Amino acid sequence: MKISDLQDHPQFNNFIRAFWRRIEPYKMDYVGKELPTPLPVEFRANMATALCVFPEDLLCGTHYKPLEIVYHEVVGLYWAMRAMRLPKKSQGDTHFTSPEQLIGPKDLHLASNLVKAGNDHAKAMRGIIVYAEMKLQVGWMIEFETYRHGVECLSTSSSMHGELSQLHGEELAEQKQTDLPDKQYTRILTMSYQALRSMYKARRHHRHPDWQIFCDWVETLPYAAELIIV
Repeated sequence: MKISDLQDHPQFNNFIRAFWRRIEPYKMDYVGKELPTPLPVEFRANMATALCVFPEDLLCGTHYKPLEIVYHEVVGLYWAMRAMRLPKKSQGDTHFTSPEQLIGPKDLHLASNLVKAGNDHAKAMRGIIVYAEMKLQVGWMIEFETYRHGVECLSTSSSMHGELSQLHGEELAEQKQTDLPDKQYTRILTMSYQALRSMYKARRHHRHPDWQIFCDWVETLPYAAELIIV
């Protein structure tokens, strides 16, 4: 919603009058003063009542903000390939000194075959870890938290320690609930390649657009075609 949308609305003058009528009894209490923080409950209630002259769709607009994967880093490729070779003590062709973390062709072929054979055979894929920073909303966050194995949340941004730090009790709880439809959280987490494969296979064709964004991103990870999507 833009301010100009309200100003141009035929009910805008009625809103001003309705709000003025409701705060008029209190105006002498704040002559020459700044309004306190947080605002008095009666001010908030009267503003909400006055806003009822506007259609709900004009005030609410759209709440959805697409998932954003801000940054990611992949670690553990060499160690996963080395662990994969231990049961049969075979020699791999992935080298620790490779600056691009390149997997040798023989190791990649074996790893891909083990992934296709199932999670029990591809345990080493738990050692390839993706660190990612995401911006996401609660609606999709709840779905994402279905996946617990191989996924670790390191931290999530908190409005309670930021813009709501001055609120307490029911007022804090009420404001957090009010903010939910538009709130976008930042979360940093780790995910193993094995966990990503489970999510990708289950959610690739899900109708929620954030799952499509997530799966598109998974496809861009190093060796995703051989170790995740396969």
